[in-house]
Amino acid sequence: MCIEGNEVTYTQIDSCYESDKDLHDSLTKIISAPESTQNQQMLYAKWIDSPLGEMLILTDDTALHLLEFTGRRGLYTEITKLKEKYKYAIVPGENVITTSIQEELKSYFDSTLTLFSTQVKFYGSVFQHSVLHTLQTIPYGETRSYKEQAKILHKPTAVRAIARANGQNQLAIIIPCHRVIGANGHLTGYVGGLLRKKWLLEHEARNITNI
Repeated sequence: MCIEGNEVTYTQIDSCYESDKDLHDSLTKIISAPESTQNQQMLYAKWIDSPLGEMLILTDDTALHLLEFTGRRGLYTEITKLKEKYKYAIVPGENVITTSIQEELKSYFDSTLTLFSTQVKFYGSVFQHSVLHTLQTIPYGETRSYKEQAKILHKPTAVRAIARANGQNQLAIIIPCHRVIGANGHLTGYVGGLLRKKWLLEHEARNITNI
């Protein structure tokens, strides 16, 4: 994941963890009540279990800002950027947005939901926003190649840039970057791990006729 400013430092930090537990412990240290929240916007953090492992939810009172597997490469970087670049105070807690996404995730994993409606917050450039909006148009149970995604965006030579923007998606599952595959049909490029990507695609393909 590319982060403006301290890109190398944060990437090195992300790569030093030996286990998901190490990362969880480090995230817990930066997700805690600050000494003062004066003039700071708040994000509320909650850890939840899923069939694919632990996930982290970050919300404010209007939108979901982050939904990630805690084993995701670059997660420490994402949290640090929210705190340092966007000046959020990130504290343990939950609200109506947390409840909404938990209920929708449960329905998704129970094979009774194909489209998420929880309000979300996008970060990044106008180009990154366009890529994320394009991901939202990939139907449940279907896949699209990076090349096809580039054609839809009318940027046929921007396949690599689009792939990077996909990788910067910090709303796992609900912005379905797992539905993007290589032009040869191979699974590639999922920072949550290819085993999770395979599981999600098989889950959707298996249930598409039942929903």
